[in-house]
Amino acid sequence: MYPQGFVCKRCGHCCLNLDGYATTCSEEDFGRWVATGRADILAWVSTVELPGGARIREIWIDPERFDHALRCPWLRRLTGENRYECRIEDVKPGVCRDYPYTAAHALRTGCRGFNHHPPARYTGLILSQSEPGGLPGFFWSMLADAATTPV
Repeated sequence: MYPQGFVCKRCGHCCLNLDGYATTCSEEDFGRWVATGRADILAWVSTVELPGGARIREIWIDPERFDHALRCPWLRRLTGENRYECRIEDVKPGVCRDYPYTAAHALRTGCRGFNHHPPARYTGLILSQSEPGGLPGFFWSMLADAATTPV
C-alpha cells in the first residue's frame, strides 16, 4: 500500500536507477515465478547460499554479464511518451510493488510521486527518518517550503 498522498507518475525513476535499491526478492516472489513457469524472470535471479542453509535471491543479475543490471530489465518506455510501464506488473517482486515504503523513502530515492514537495504533514516524518547528514542542503530548504505549502 502506498503512503498517503503518493501518486505514481510512471516516470520510471525507481526502475531506471537500481543502484542500491531493488537487489533482492523474497522466497515468495521466487516461488511464484517458479510455479508460473517464468523462466524469463528466473534467468535474471541469482541464488546466494549462506551458512546454515539460508539463501538470498539477488534479482536483476544480467545473465550474460553476471553482474547487477543498472536498470530494471522489465521496464519499457511507452511509445511517444516520457512514461514507462512494467512488463511483469502482475508478478513483479514485493520490493517493487511496495515502493516507496514511506514519504521519507520516496524523498531519499528521488521518487517524483510527491511532486518533489511532500505534503506538509510528512515533513516531520521525513526529518525524523532521514539519516544524519543524509539529505543535501537543497532538500532542507525544500522541506521548509513544503511545511508552509497548503496541501
